[in-house]
Amino acid sequence: MTTARKRELVSEFHDREKYPVAKLCRLLGLAPSSYYRHRVEPDAQELRGAIEMVCQQYATYGSRRVTRELRRAPYRLTVNRKRGSSG
Repeated sequence: MTTARKRELVSEFHDREKYPVAKLCRLLGLAPSSYYRHRVEPDAQELRGAIEMVCQQYATYGSRRVTRELRRAPYRLTVNRKRGSSG
C-alpha cells in the first residue's frame, strides 16, 4: 500500500470515526510525522503571483528572503528556497 493511500485512510478514519491519528498510523505502519507533514503544493499561478508581489515590495531581497516572506502571513505558502526564487 502506498504512503499516499495510508494518509488517505488515516484522514478518513480520523475525520469520520474520530480514531486517534497516532493509533491509526501505528496500525498502518505510517510514521505520524509523515501524516502531518503531507502538504499540498501551491498552485503555480498563485505561487508566481505571490513571488511577484514580494519582489515588488522588497526589490533587494534574494531567494532566501523571498522564500521566508512567502512562508509568512499573508501568503503562508509551503515552498523551498529554489522554487521560491524562480517560481
